Amino acid sequence: MKKLFLTLALVAVAATTAMAQISVGAGYVSSTMKKDGSVTLPVVGTVSGSENDSFGGFYVGANYNLNVTGGLNVAPGLYFSNVSHKYKNSDTKWKESYLTVPVFFNYSFAVMDGLSIAPYAGPYAQFCVSSKIGDNDMSDNYKKFDIGLGFGLALDIVDMIRVSVGYDLGLINRYDADNVTWKRSGVNFGVAYLF
Repeated sequence: MKKLFLTLALVAVAATTAMAQISVGAGYVSSTMKKDGSVTLPVVGTVSGSENDSFGGFYVGANYNLNVTGGLNVAPGLYFSNVSHKYKNSDTKWKESYLTVPVFFNYSFAVMDGLSIAPYAGPYAQFCVSSKIGDNDMSDNYKKFDIGLGFGLALDIVDMIRVSVGYDLGLINRYDADNVTWKRSGVNFGVAYLF
């Protein structure tokens, strides 16, 4: 009986691996912190009212695309990103690094021989590894965890190269203070190699 269960488990793992695909890639990320309310920041001082801080940078990471049924797949992943915002009339930069764990669902279909397209969507969790303005850490009121929704479109070329564009929408208020709302959203463009 144990041999039967072991054999079935090995067959299931082999079948899962046969229908799964790993991709490793990198790209550009542009995000915006939409801020509303008055707070005092390191180096910068008090900022108030509604304003958007634009960040630019890069990401690297990988995902594991697992077939569910037909063209439907689920792709959990792990990505590292590094972005920065430069304040006007100053050399001061706000730099941040993130680890992001998306679980995106995609539906892949062939457009022509050697070319397929896959719209995707799903939730992600994001943890801010580092956030500094100049050489100073952000205040304790700045929340480092975010949950959001992502969606986009991927183009696979000859089952080797994936070109993608996506949009992420953060759902959590990132600043813990009365009458203050900070939320992050952004776009990304990337290229990945498919194994």
